Amino acid sequence: MGRLGTSRVGMVECRKALRMTASVEGLSAVFCRQERRSPMQNSSASTYSSSACRVLLIEDDPEPLAFWSVALRNCASHYSVLEVAGGQEGLELLRHQKVDCVVLDLDLSTSSGFQVLLDIVPDRKRPKTAVLIFTRLQNPTLAKMSLENGAQAYLLKQNTSPDILDKAIHKAMTSVASVLGEKPRVCS
Repeated sequence: MGRLGTSRVGMVECRKALRMTASVEGLSAVFCRQERRSPMQNSSASTYSSSACRVLLIEDDPEPLAFWSVALRNCASHYSVLEVAGGQEGLELLRHQKVDCVVLDLDLSTSSGFQVLLDIVPDRKRPKTAVLIFTRLQNPTLAKMSLENGAQAYLLKQNTSPDILDKAIHKAMTSVASVLGEKPRVCS
């Protein structure tokens, strides 16, 4: 429901992701590598091994959603990437599935990304899920408000590479684990 994306990851998707770099302002290149996956591993939303980190991308624009999903999978094979095209779909998915990190666009067309953040993190001092704000909006006030209300990072799409996003996800997950007094989850 609301899932958009690729059913297999490989060189075809890498080429498509590379072609889409032109539509993602400020991103100069994505380095793809061909991954060896069994047919069972190809449906990313349905596979979730105990060592894979489950990342939910909430983005209502289909091109960036597909681009960042493929880029993140190719950057790090230890991700199970779930994709939804709206805030309410993301909240519904979170009610039914455990997710390690949410990558949330603030500029959603059908709902307020900021309200979605508040719904995901009702207690900003003890967040249970890592949330990264991933937006094109260069607004220091929004960045400050997002961080004060439970987001672990505020990243500008035009200044972010897949590698930077990968590192930010790990840092956010470690931060939430620390607040909860838990060991950070190791994804492999």
